[in-house]
Amino acid sequence: MLQIKPGRKPDWRGVVQSLVPVVKTRILAVLEEVGKEMVDWLKSLPPQERGWIARSPHGLADSYEYEVVETSSGVKLVLRNTKFYAAILEHRDGLFVLTGVTDPGGPVEQKLAEVCARIAPDIKVVRLAA
Repeated sequence: MLQIKPGRKPDWRGVVQSLVPVVKTRILAVLEEVGKEMVDWLKSLPPQERGWIARSPHGLADSYEYEVVETSSGVKLVLRNTKFYAAILEHRDGLFVLTGVTDPGGPVEQKLAEVCARIAPDIKVVRLAA
């Protein structure tokens, strides 16, 4: 609890700085869960929903991965497919690897809201204007 002595101004910068590690830890936990659940979801899609080659013996479906990265401005979730031909598939009609999944309002954003509601209900997901 913040206590303010009469006649003194509160040190808001100190208050905010003391909250950063707590909030950051919770956001990292949320993003880890979102990444895990998104990769599991992508791997579980039937081939027709990802394109004919998604369940090929070359392992495209098994090459989805995620990483939570800390940057100077915060943290971010990175989804990727490490197969060398994943980028080529993105450009073919009727096939996708990650296109659409990471779009605003898409599955990642929906999963983020779902995970926050489940494990961090006091964190609200809002979309900032571009």
